Amino acid sequence: MPARPASLNALLERFEAFARRQRLATGLRRDLHLVLDEVVSNVVHSNIKSRATRLGLELVLDQGSVTLEVIDNGKAFDPTKVQPPRGSILDRPVGGLGIQLVRGIMDTVSYARQHGSNHLVMTRTGARRKRHSAK
Repeated sequence: MPARPASLNALLERFEAFARRQRLATGLRRDLHLVLDEVVSNVVHSNIKSRATRLGLELVLDQGSVTLEVIDNGKAFDPTKVQPPRGSILDRPVGGLGIQLVRGIMDTVSYARQHGSNHLVMTRTGARRKRHSAK
C-alpha cells in the first residue's frame, strides 16, 4: 500500500480484524497494534513527500511467537541504530522514544536493507501459527 496516513489506518484496521479472528490475547493484540502504529507512522512521516514509497506488512504467528515484518521502499533508515534519549525531557531533542517503546514491547528487533527496501523484523513470544500479508 502507499506510505500515506490513510494507509496507516487501513493497515491497523486489517491487523485488528486478523488479530481478532485469530483470537490473539487482548494485551498482545494491543501491544502489537501500538508497535505497528509507531513503526508505520514513522515510515509514512519520513517519506511523506515521496509518492513512490510503498509499504507492506507480513505477520507470522508460530507456536509461542508472533513476528511482524514491516517492509518499505523508502529512504534507508535503520531504527535499531537510534540511541536511547538522554537527559531531561525538557532539554533533549524531539524523537527517539518510539523505537525505545518498540524495543520494550518486542523481544527482538532487527533491521536489514535488501534490494532497495527497509526490512524491520520484530518478534515477541505468545501466539499460534498463521500467516497473513498486507501490501
